[in-house]
Amino acid sequence: MARPAFWQQAWDAAAPRLTAIRTTLEGTARGPEARNPRVGQLDSELLDQELLQLLREPINKSLNIIDVRFMRSWHRQLAQRMAG
Repeated sequence: MARPAFWQQAWDAAAPRLTAIRTTLEGTARGPEARNPRVGQLDSELLDQELLQLLREPINKSLNIIDVRFMRSWHRQLAQRMAG
């Protein structure tokens, strides 16, 4: 299908600029890259300690209500898990 002369002239005038823009974008623009967030060993250990501290307080209060002997046993088991 033949283009009208006006459209052909507009296309011919724009084609070099469009090609230059396309080349620039192909060299620089990339799609979103998959990100794999990684947590370092030290960060992981710090997060574990903070989480343990956050969970320890409500558990202590609950166990204190139930039985003090059970709470002492729980503390020993928790200390062993943290050391190991």
